[in-house]
Amino acid sequence: MSKVVAGILCICLLWLGISNFPLNIFSWDVFGYYLYLPLTFIYHDLGIRDVSIVNEIIEKYHNTGTFYQALPAGDTGNMIMRYGIGLAVLYSPFFFIGHLLAAGLGFPTDGFSLPYQYAVWSGCMLYTFAGIVMLRKCLLIFFNELVTSIVLIIIVLWTNYTLHSSMFGQGSMTHNYLFTLYAFILWFTIRWHEEQKLKYILGLAISSGLAVIVRPSEMICLIIPVVWGVYSTESFNEKIKLLIKNKKQLFFFSFLFVAICFIQLTYWKIYSGSFWFDSYYNPGEGLDLFPPHTINFLFSFRNGLFIYTPIIVFAFIGFIYLYKYNKQVFFSLFLYTIINLWVVSSWTVWWYGECFSQRGIIASYIVLSVPMGHFVVELTTINKNLLKYSVL
Repeated sequence: MSKVVAGILCICLLWLGISNFPLNIFSWDVFGYYLYLPLTFIYHDLGIRDVSIVNEIIEKYHNTGTFYQALPAGDTGNMIMRYGIGLAVLYSPFFFIGHLLAAGLGFPTDGFSLPYQYAVWSGCMLYTFAGIVMLRKCLLIFFNELVTSIVLIIIVLWTNYTLHSSMFGQGSMTHNYLFTLYAFILWFTIRWHEEQKLKYILGLAISSGLAVIVRPSEMICLIIPVVWGVYSTESFNEKIKLLIKNKKQLFFFSFLFVAICFIQLTYWKIYSGSFWFDSYYNPGEGLDLFPPHTINFLFSFRNGLFIYTPIIVFAFIGFIYLYKYNKQVFFSLFLYTIINLWVVSSWTVWWYGECFSQRGIIASYIVLSVPMGHFVVELTTINKNLLKYSVL
């Protein structure tokens, strides 16, 4: 049942994507995420020492009003991309496919002609489908087919995920990719704690490492596996023993995770001279951690989460039932949710510009789907009780 539902949801998002396909997918923020690839493999100027290359691209394809996607790196003569390199890594297989198609079909091999656009968009859709498939697999660990199907429909069609995975940015923004990466993070976390196999912890390292280089603040994703299964002093001690027992696997995890993160750090080091570069140093950009803008983030009519995606309230209520019935995973998911809410609502531009509802929290719908499922289970139980009462 849930497999059919997942398939239908993928078809719905594909139809929305096709019917709203833009003239140029590489526009505005996506231009910045993607620009790493043509600058590296076509123009051989990742440091953007010759900004005329970018200006000519913008003049031809009208990707953006101004070139805000990169910033001067001090007195190095280079410019640094404002955005993480992670999406470029995830785009890259489809960029190369687009490059081959452009050369074979006689299109300009400039990184932006139609074959590149269609190839990268196709990749975005595949990542979207992978996210839905993996979410289904995670939910089936906790719930039956019916509850899994209901939660899939709620998350995919009844939240702002629908818009941001198929129309806004054509699924090429961070939110869609992080949604899929978090589905893998949750899946590999569950599977490794069930069976301590190397393939699961390596999968966890890859998915979490990619999430971090997509958006550095996603370092908090490590809360999920670290706290998983911890709910008491005894369980904490058991978790320590488990980690010690599998210390070789933890070494491999750490090595692979750090190696992936070094893709971003190496880029910063080469072109800015430092392993860390704050690309949001302009006034009005950055994190206001103390205090965050959480009330506005949730309740403001300027994209407030609970105003424009009210159904997600039930996921937060669902934590009550998650604690009641499954303490083993409650603290991991709840702690991640609270810290993530703090971080995403700390962004100075807390309404996240042009979007519907709060796009910054979309990735965490994977985590919120578990308490949402518990809420659905509780609601179903209540309905059954009411039905028996009315019959009597």
